[in-house]
Amino acid sequence: MTTARSLLLPFAISGRPVQLLEPFPERTNQAYRDWQAHALAAVSHAIEFARDLDDQRLGEVRLAIATEFIQGCSSTENSKLPYKAAHTFSDILKRLFISQPAHPQNQKDFAAALRGLAETPGIIPELFQTLIDSPLFQSEGLPWLNDLQAVSMIKSSLQTDVFVDSISAAQNGRRKAILDGLEALLVPSQNSTGPSGIGLNGQTS
Repeated sequence: MTTARSLLLPFAISGRPVQLLEPFPERTNQAYRDWQAHALAAVSHAIEFARDLDDQRLGEVRLAIATEFIQGCSSTENSKLPYKAAHTFSDILKRLFISQPAHPQNQKDFAAALRGLAETPGIIPELFQTLIDSPLFQSEGLPWLNDLQAVSMIKSSLQTDVFVDSISAAQNGRRKAILDGLEALLVPSQNSTGPSGIGLNGQTS
């Protein structure tokens, strides 16, 4: 996973290399199983080094992994998705807690990947269902998000027919609450300052 690798490289981590995620395999069940095993191993490999990373940097690594997975899903046909893609995605997201704004570029990359997924016709609905229920969107106030471009892209993605049609009625209620939170992040942009004197560009006022 190239993005995760770039986040981990500044740290001396016991001399062990970061595993990179391989491209999606050809269409065979065994290949999917092998790919899933490798993907989960890569996630575990990154998580294993939590003691060497501060919580924020580890959160950024997990966000990068989620971003690259979404990018892969949106760049292929459903028939070529990895084996148990939703299950793998759930395993990637379940520990994704970020209590401070992520790096602006990481926010933009995630938002762009989500937009690509939301614009992909016929994508399996479980991916959207998994995302809407993930810790990333359960955190009050979306503390990991403050880049206006990323906020706008995520908001538009959650409003697409593909996204809306993929989730349950209960999840749609959560989607509307998330949209309200995204709108609240956009409104203070007139003053370029968010709550507690924290600017939406990540700078304190």
